[in-house]
Amino acid sequence: MHGSEKSKMNMTGICLLLFAVLPGICEGRVNLTGSSLTAVAGQPFAFTCSNDFRITIDVYWTAQLPNGTSSFRARSYIDETCTYDFNPTDIYNFTCPRDGPFTLTILDVDYRRHHNSNWTCFAEPLGERSNTVVLDVNVPLRTINLLTSTTHVLNLTEGDTMLLVCETNPTKPPSNITWMKDDDSITTGASSSTREDGGLTVTAGRLSMEVTREFHMKRIYCVGSYKETNLRTNTILLHVDVPLVEISIINSTNLPLSMTENEDVTLVCETNPTLPLSTIIWTKGNQTLTEDVTSTSRASDGAVVAVSMATFTPSCDDHLSRIQCSGFYKSTRIASKSQTLFVHCISKDETSGPTFSAGVGVGMTICLVPLLVAAAVYILWWKRRHTMKDKTEPPESTDSAAAPQSDDGHNINMYESMDDNARERNDTAYEELHMQVYENTVFEPTGSLEDHVIDEDV
Repeated sequence: MHGSEKSKMNMTGICLLLFAVLPGICEGRVNLTGSSLTAVAGQPFAFTCSNDFRITIDVYWTAQLPNGTSSFRARSYIDETCTYDFNPTDIYNFTCPRDGPFTLTILDVDYRRHHNSNWTCFAEPLGERSNTVVLDVNVPLRTINLLTSTTHVLNLTEGDTMLLVCETNPTKPPSNITWMKDDDSITTGASSSTREDGGLTVTAGRLSMEVTREFHMKRIYCVGSYKETNLRTNTILLHVDVPLVEISIINSTNLPLSMTENEDVTLVCETNPTLPLSTIIWTKGNQTLTEDVTSTSRASDGAVVAVSMATFTPSCDDHLSRIQCSGFYKSTRIASKSQTLFVHCISKDETSGPTFSAGVGVGMTICLVPLLVAAAVYILWWKRRHTMKDKTEPPESTDSAAAPQSDDGHNINMYESMDDNARERNDTAYEELHMQVYENTVFEPTGSLEDHVIDEDV
């Protein structure tokens, strides 16, 4: 036996003797302390029972638990092994050093079982009960869940209201919740609330906001904070659709678009920014344009503008026809305002040149010559008829003799030669003619029209 053990045994014997002879001389204080101010659910917590003389033989542990009182007795022996008057469990652990304080350790603190429980120890040989320790148990943040989504991708349309809710496990004290978009916190539309659950607090976070295209392909999640602990939920990838609402021909006019036949014309059609990209087709009347159509796109405000250019060569058949472009977005089709085409057709005179003009002149001449000749003949006949009529009237005379007649009863006008004096007196320019006989019948020219035109002065 070592000297130190002998001295301890001697001290124990002296105290026992003094207890018997002089009670109160060896009285000391028995203290019960915890390993921390508060226990944490799910973690170990140790109680230490000590006295001023640092000599302990037996310790009676008493726990007033919510479901009743539990007592444990642990005795220390010379070889520092512990003996129990109960069946050891996997809930508690004991130490029994003869020269040090006894300990009782709760291996896994349970909030429902151990919160607000009262603990004391009674140490021998002093026979004193310790102070009471009320066990305060905190419950940390262990889980946080996103309740309103069961998928990793959320499909929305710009303008939709997004509603997400996340919730912590019951904690003590309450946890805090922050909403995140990728690495940026969200404050607009974010709120939190709490509810009591058996003395603990459940914290719920709510995110309600109108979705814009800036959220497209962003990851949304919430983070729970508890003291130095931060936990995040699973993330949701937002897929925000920006629908097709407008399409137009950007170089169109309200009036018919003027163009020349066989002249290349290019029209440009654009949609509003959409997600995903829209497609464009061109139609002219009932005909779909497929050739010389170029499609492209450009980014705009976080979305994509579809652009299409159609080049075509109008013909006279396209005059007053309508052309328009149509956008297709998923199951949606929107058509632009139609553009009317005003096609200036090139005349044959412009396309045939000098030869064509000469041909037209010759043709017109050929058509007009017979008409002119006929008109000239008619005028000549009319003048000669009236001239002859004037000539056949008898001169004024005092004689009342009847005009001579031919054998068939027609009047015969006789014109004789006049001398120069007679012409001057009558201011008449008659030609000297042989006596001719004209019947009062319609003049019918004989021979070709050209002959008459040549023989007569018009």
